[in-house]
Amino acid sequence: MKVWSKQAFAEVKEENEALLAEFVSLDNKPYPHLQIGIIGGGPKGAYAIERLASVWYTHAPNKPLKIVCFNTDYSFGSGPNYQPDQPDYLLVNYSLGNVTFWTDDSEQLVGERESLFDFIRGHQEGRYEAPHPDELCSRSLTGIYLQHCLCRVLRALPETISVQLVPNTVNYIEKRDGQLDLFTETGRLYSFEEVLLSTGHTYSFQDELSRQFKSGNVSTDDTSYVEHIYPITRLSQADYGGKDVLVRGMGLTFVDAVLGLTEGKGGTFLEDTESLTYVPSGKEPRGIFPFSRTGLPMIGREAGGMLQERLRYFTDTFVAGLLSINRQLDFEEEILPVIEKEYRYQFASNLLNRLGLKKWEEVSPPSLEAVEAWALAAYPGFEPFVLQEYLSPKLIGKTRHSSVVEYISGNIHSENRDVISGAFREMSGVWRAIYLNFKALYNFGGLTGESQRVFDTHYFGSFQRVSYGPPMWNMRKILALAAAGILRFDIAPAATLRFHAKERTFQVLSPQSTEVIAESNILVNARIAKSGAKNSHPKIYQHLHQTYQIGLYHNESYRPGCFAITSEGRLPNMKEVTLTGTPTEGVTLDNESLSRTNNNFITPWAKKIIKNYAFNTSQINSYCPFLD
Repeated sequence: MKVWSKQAFAEVKEENEALLAEFVSLDNKPYPHLQIGIIGGGPKGAYAIERLASVWYTHAPNKPLKIVCFNTDYSFGSGPNYQPDQPDYLLVNYSLGNVTFWTDDSEQLVGERESLFDFIRGHQEGRYEAPHPDELCSRSLTGIYLQHCLCRVLRALPETISVQLVPNTVNYIEKRDGQLDLFTETGRLYSFEEVLLSTGHTYSFQDELSRQFKSGNVSTDDTSYVEHIYPITRLSQADYGGKDVLVRGMGLTFVDAVLGLTEGKGGTFLEDTESLTYVPSGKEPRGIFPFSRTGLPMIGREAGGMLQERLRYFTDTFVAGLLSINRQLDFEEEILPVIEKEYRYQFASNLLNRLGLKKWEEVSPPSLEAVEAWALAAYPGFEPFVLQEYLSPKLIGKTRHSSVVEYISGNIHSENRDVISGAFREMSGVWRAIYLNFKALYNFGGLTGESQRVFDTHYFGSFQRVSYGPPMWNMRKILALAAAGILRFDIAPAATLRFHAKERTFQVLSPQSTEVIAESNILVNARIAKSGAKNSHPKIYQHLHQTYQIGLYHNESYRPGCFAITSEGRLPNMKEVTLTGTPTEGVTLDNESLSRTNNNFITPWAKKIIKNYAFNTSQINSYCPFLD
């Protein structure tokens, strides 16, 4: 397995850093022309700079524009998730061929626009290996690519467009004489006509344990509580050698945490044809004990991972039919049965493919009953696919640990077992294909309030677990650490956690009783906080809510915790402010930070700015006469 790292791209990294530094400024002087603010300088913020500059240059090349982008640190373009200085063992769970900085829109400021695959092929130093679109790369190398693309935008700026990068946190937005002032940690920046919020994952945990440690009432002299694992150096530099560590959460962040505690401590993995073997450094913990609500690890994601058969039931026509009903939908009654039918069809057809049979090509379109009948005739052990068992499997083994290890191993080595196992493995791509249309049914209250709550609570995480897991390469590392006796899956699902103040330890309790089943003075929180109660939001959102009565979104009685937004991503009571990415989740579904197309509010935002300001038509802000 080829995994591309940042080592062969040091020169590009240095060039990026030098150019970005030229655009960094803390100057807060008023600007006499149109000034647009972008708060959040990760991938979404960089995409916003690119779109606004491209659209403005195409339609108003002779009119002045200033774009000011704020970020909490100097990681413009990459954000914390793809920060170029992080270790290379943190991988992107997308293959190279699926990542690009650019859009296919007609308005373009930059000429030749490279995908991540093209970038690796054209910019590697001292190597002549050709990458393959299905190969993987580190998140740090992805960050170098993102910054390289942002630098290409900055180099291409015409004299009429200026960009200022401000490494500072914005705490407040205030309206003054019809314009927006932004208050950072170090002062005020004046007179923005519009602001885009692309703040990503900036929410905080509000559980009792987090509040205890944030309050300062709990001494941490002999206790280690890691609420956020990023940057991963928080784990790799901590002294946990020979100690037991509890890890809360078993998703993508859990994999990063475990690797930070092992490979980040100098441990190495040796590869043979079938598996990896972990060679300890002696600095890693004695034992790592993860636990979560479900107790289930994610299914590793294959490179490529595209669904081989096109969707048969969850089609554009089916979705259009539901949308035409023009009312809110019930997920379990009207949508889930078709999703289940699609999984059954894809499983049976995949099995027939693996057996070299193509009988359903003789019938167009084939029915589910026919495909399953052919599968049973060709493979007597065939049974129809059961979605609920796939999403929430009951693990079987002599011990809890052995059953989880067998589950991980079965997903990794399924191709080497039998055609049934291989067909199961391919099912991870079904939800990814369904999601492209499902979001149209979900977004902006497409489901009833109770139905959205049921989906968010009981289904969304399960679909994510089986469809968007870590690269298979990293799941092989997880399996190697379990084989080495360092990673232990002994804790049952739904166990509870408490801090024992007298003993100064974190205790995990059995869900059936108050029995302590695991205990340590070290707890790593391997979860990502989501929007919830108002006090889970960062200061900037709390201030908007309190000062300008910006309301939280509610779908009937269900309140997912995000702000209400218009169909363009704007705040209803403050239309000069637009949200994009993670802050819109709850109104929209799952805004992955790298995607240019998923729930895209940036392109409409850029085009609306042209309409509202460059040509002075249907202005939101009539106080912009200098562009007349």
